[in-house]
Amino acid sequence: MANPYEPPSTELLDRGSEPRRPLGVWVISLWYGLSAVSGLTITPLAMLGALPASQSQQAYFESLPITHLVQSLAASALTLAFAITFFRLRTISIPILFAVIAVGVVGTAISVTTESWREAVGQFGLVGVAVGWLILLLVLGYAHRLRSHGVLT
Repeated sequence: MANPYEPPSTELLDRGSEPRRPLGVWVISLWYGLSAVSGLTITPLAMLGALPASQSQQAYFESLPITHLVQSLAASALTLAFAITFFRLRTISIPILFAVIAVGVVGTAISVTTESWREAVGQFGLVGVAVGWLILLLVLGYAHRLRSHGVLT
């Protein structure tokens, strides 16, 4: 029979020895967190006509169905969830980022098929979207690397 007065044999984790959060995680989380909050506030204001816009931009916003607003808000909410979970170094941030990408692909496909989208975003709109996708893919690769090194748990 074990001695009930013996100290427990379980080792305690030293919280001071946890690895520091990488600078890339700070930058990515802050950027996507601010972008998400911006999207959650500006998108509804733009759709309601509460922000200054050119005639083509206003016509574009007025032509959008409610599903576009829902898609934009969903993408922003998922982006915020990604930023928070990534900052907390959680592995769940990777599937959330996949969901952000999927919702974004669907939203972009819908927007591109809308004739006034090209006029509203201007000549460099598609280039901006392509750069955004490239950055998302780089972030996804970085998150996978962090997971493979045990930083994301």
